[in-house]
Amino acid sequence: MPRFRPFDPPRLETEKCPVTGKRMFADEREARWEADRIRGERGVDLDVYLCMSCDRWHFTSSSD
Repeated sequence: MPRFRPFDPPRLETEKCPVTGKRMFADEREARWEADRIRGERGVDLDVYLCMSCDRWHFTSSSD
Protein backbone atom coordinates (compact mmCIF):
# COMPACT_ATOMS: atom_id res chain seq x y z
CA MET A 1 0.00 0.00 0.00
CA PRO A 2 1.39 3.49 -0.85
CA ARG A 3 2.55 5.60 2.05
CA PHE A 4 0.13 8.43 2.86
CA ARG A 5 1.86 11.80 3.06
CA PRO A 6 -0.74 14.47 3.86
CA PHE A 7 1.71 17.36 3.45
CA ASP A 8 2.39 16.59 -0.21
CA PRO A 9 0.36 18.67 -2.65
CA PRO A 10 -1.25 16.72 -5.49
CA ARG A 11 0.96 16.27 -8.51
CA LEU A 12 -0.75 17.92 -11.41
CA GLU A 13 0.27 18.03 -15.01
CA THR A 14 1.70 21.48 -15.50
CA GLU A 15 1.52 23.65 -18.54
CA LYS A 16 4.59 24.99 -20.30
CA CYS A 17 5.45 28.66 -20.64
CA PRO A 18 4.91 29.76 -24.24
CA VAL A 19 8.12 31.84 -24.15
CA THR A 20 10.61 29.73 -22.16
CA GLY A 21 9.08 26.27 -22.61
CA LYS A 22 9.56 25.61 -18.88
CA ARG A 23 6.95 24.10 -16.58
CA MET A 24 4.67 26.72 -15.03
CA PHE A 25 3.73 26.69 -11.34
CA ALA A 26 0.93 28.76 -9.87
CA ASP A 27 2.94 30.06 -6.94
CA GLU A 28 6.37 30.04 -5.36
CA ARG A 29 5.42 27.39 -2.78
CA GLU A 30 4.34 24.93 -5.47
CA ALA A 31 7.53 25.53 -7.48
CA ARG A 32 9.74 25.15 -4.38
CA TRP A 33 7.98 21.95 -3.37
CA GLU A 34 8.62 20.41 -6.79
CA ALA A 35 12.23 21.68 -6.86
CA ASP A 36 12.81 20.13 -3.42
CA ARG A 37 11.25 16.85 -4.55
CA ILE A 38 13.55 16.71 -7.58
CA ARG A 39 16.55 17.64 -5.41
CA GLY A 40 15.74 14.72 -3.12
CA GLU A 41 15.25 12.24 -5.96
CA ARG A 42 18.05 13.29 -8.30
CA GLY A 43 20.41 15.42 -6.22
CA VAL A 44 19.96 18.38 -8.57
CA ASP A 45 20.09 21.82 -6.95
CA LEU A 46 17.33 24.03 -8.34
CA ASP A 47 16.28 27.64 -7.76
CA VAL A 48 12.82 29.06 -8.42
CA TYR A 49 11.94 32.39 -10.00
CA LEU A 50 8.95 34.39 -11.18
CA CYS A 51 8.85 34.55 -14.99
CA MET A 52 8.33 38.01 -16.44
CA SER A 53 6.82 36.50 -19.61
CA CYS A 54 3.98 34.43 -18.16
CA ASP A 55 3.80 35.70 -14.56
CA ARG A 56 4.12 32.13 -13.28
CA TRP A 57 6.89 30.37 -11.37
CA HIS A 58 9.63 28.21 -12.92
CA PHE A 59 12.77 26.56 -11.64
CA THR A 60 16.24 26.52 -13.05
CA SER A 61 19.64 25.04 -12.22
CA SER A 62 21.44 26.87 -9.46
CA SER A 63 24.33 29.03 -10.63
CA ASP A 64 26.30 28.90 -7.35
